[in-house]
Amino acid sequence: MKSCEFRTQLSESGHAHLRGQGRVRLANQRFERARALAGPLNLAGVSLTLRHIHFGPGIYREGPGAGMHEHGQVHVEYIVSGQFRFRAEGQEETLLPGQGVVVLPGAPHGWECCVGGYMVGVLLDLVGRRKEEFLRFMADSTPEPLAAFESADAAAMFSRLLPLLGAESEVPWLRERVGFLAGLWLSEVLAGAWPLGSWQLRDTGTGREDDVCRRAQEFMTANCTHPVQLADVALEVGVSVRHLNRLYRRSYGESPGEALGRLRLEAARRLLLAEKDIPLKAVAYRCGYSNHAYLTACYRARYDETPTQTRRSRAFPS
Repeated sequence: MKSCEFRTQLSESGHAHLRGQGRVRLANQRFERARALAGPLNLAGVSLTLRHIHFGPGIYREGPGAGMHEHGQVHVEYIVSGQFRFRAEGQEETLLPGQGVVVLPGAPHGWECCVGGYMVGVLLDLVGRRKEEFLRFMADSTPEPLAAFESADAAAMFSRLLPLLGAESEVPWLRERVGFLAGLWLSEVLAGAWPLGSWQLRDTGTGREDDVCRRAQEFMTANCTHPVQLADVALEVGVSVRHLNRLYRRSYGESPGEALGRLRLEAARRLLLAEKDIPLKAVAYRCGYSNHAYLTACYRARYDETPTQTRRSRAFPS
């Protein structure tokens, strides 16, 4: 698809589905509810987690935007429609729909609106034992403060998000679809802005630790619906439970127990949404829980609703 085509498609979709302050507020609320379902983006020794995503107050009008400021997290600004100019020390970028910038923590930048339109702002938490090394590597690889990008694939994914964000009524599995597409969109954005392939291939002398964490993650993903324990995971990758806990948290910002619990809850949610009449006891059994009461307690803590409420609030296709 030619760049002018995906820009036009994205811009027209934005204005069609975000018209009015009410729609923008609704889109921001749906982003917030789906944020936890986007899942972490894991790289070698670091992990990026979606902390905040929103359209701001609505359509931006031509004129000054934000003066020079900085963030403590990785920051993304993405243009849906209109034209925006970003500034940083020694750099200026004028961006059109489908283009954006990624800014590392602590980098001062500002922007102004040249032609009225919509813009999405994102904050990503960066954690992991190689966080500082990753930041140095990206700063060296992209010497300008603003890592500008353009991606037809990212624009296509965001165009699919917009009808869901602006829908007048709830649609089946809305939160799940928004979270899934937002995660895919972000992965395309970061892949377009940063030399992630070079980072993954970087020789750091820590290949053994990375391999242990990767194998643990793969084993838990494949077996999360079985009653496996952390001792089983540690045995599979050939380290002690204590050592696995230390390596995994340092690499991914969460313990293997937290990761296993998250994977089981995601599996339970998929099952609840896919099979209307399955008993809750069966969901618990099929997702590695010893009883449905414990599943309900964990489920409520993560999703702020019970499994029964999830099932009742979703319309099942006939």
